[in-house]
Amino acid sequence: ANPQTRGTAEKYIQEKMKAKDDGQKPLDLNQRANNEHAMRKEYATLAKPYFDVRDAYARVEQSARAPSAAGDLALIFNYMKMLDPGSVVREGEFATAQNAAGVPDQIRNIFNRVASGERLNDNQRVDFVGQARGLMQVQERQYKAIQDQYRGIAQRTGIDPQNVIVDFTAPKQDEPPQPTAVQSGTYKWNPQTGKLE
Repeated sequence: ANPQTRGTAEKYIQEKMKAKDDGQKPLDLNQRANNEHAMRKEYATLAKPYFDVRDAYARVEQSARAPSAAGDLALIFNYMKMLDPGSVVREGEFATAQNAAGVPDQIRNIFNRVASGERLNDNQRVDFVGQARGLMQVQERQYKAIQDQYRGIAQRTGIDPQNVIVDFTAPKQDEPPQPTAVQSGTYKWNPQTGKLE
């Protein structure tokens, strides 16, 4: 999170609350709404990386459920977006060091092979989903920490946390495929069950 952004709203609100404690008139509804808006805006800015990773993760899961050439491309593309949400790779183009700087060379190479028509094998597909799940869990912990911080700021400054903290956590869906070690060609992906069989 950006240290210059974090705490700005809290400092402003604390100054307003101190002024109130020093005998000035209490905050009116408009001032309270402005304070809540400032904190909500700051909170949403700090939480944006979570939103980007959450959305890319949902697309990774969906792409793995129905393997195809297009699905494999979408799976890797969205995995790359989880690694580097600010990258400018488009789904129909090759990933280069310039447009996917935060993505490891190995992942860029796999993406480029799939973009040129090669398919992922079942082990690769399951591994990508498992790795994506791990990245998502890390991002969720960071998001929960931001929620807790802003909930505390709101409570300390006399603002209702429900007017600041908007919960954007991903709704729990069916369990995605679990990464397992399989021998290539022994198991096939079943999109109806969402499992390797």
